[in-house]
Amino acid sequence: MALLLAAGGCSWALTQPLPDTWDHTSRPVCSTSLVPPAVDSALFLANTGGSIYVATRDVPEKTLAVTSGLVEAAVWLASAVYGFSKISACQAALGDYEHGYHPPAFGTGGEVFTPPPDQPDASRPGG
Repeated sequence: MALLLAAGGCSWALTQPLPDTWDHTSRPVCSTSLVPPAVDSALFLANTGGSIYVATRDVPEKTLAVTSGLVEAAVWLASAVYGFSKISACQAALGDYEHGYHPPAFGTGGEVFTPPPDQPDASRPGG
């Protein structure tokens, strides 16, 4: 059981978060690959599905098997959440550094709701 818990968490092992000391003047060095949290997510689903399958069968030591499967699934889920959040912060920092741009929050509609900048009126002299 301890060996399984120690093995869990690709994102914890392979995702480099945005440094706390990043000063917005240099290119951030951090992970942008979604592979580790995607693997964590797949293993979470596999462990959860396996635990549900075992729970519906008549097997010896069912309680131990289901409990250990769900504990391991929780480890994979926590690692996936960590990975996705750190990668999201890194991608936002890279966008900020490269473009001076802060992407809108997911689900807000983005720049669609941003009013256009004031345009000078070409019909008025000096404006």
